[in-house]
Amino acid sequence: DMLLLLFATCRLHGSVASSNLDKVMAVSRALRKLSMLDVAITGIAVVVLALQSFREKGVILSLRWGWPALLGAVLCHYLMAFLVSRAHMRAPVEPRPAAPDLEVQV
Repeated sequence: DMLLLLFATCRLHGSVASSNLDKVMAVSRALRKLSMLDVAITGIAVVVLALQSFREKGVILSLRWGWPALLGAVLCHYLMAFLVSRAHMRAPVEPRPAAPDLEVQV
């Protein structure tokens, strides 16, 4: 998903939106829905906090530096997706070639 967002950003640098870019943004949006990193972070936090009662039995789990790093990655991902989608909405649309005028005489 991040690679697609990077590709879309590079395409938007030319300041013109195209139908291919619309497809790239749609695929990126679908992949964002399928990526479950935010759900994994929530699950990790719930499991670690739920198992705090097992400390006296020798099971020690704690949230270390990896959890905030994953949280930061998710926040950066959402921020980049937000900024690229806003830039995509504001980019001028590529003009379509005009269809030739056909006159029918009866």
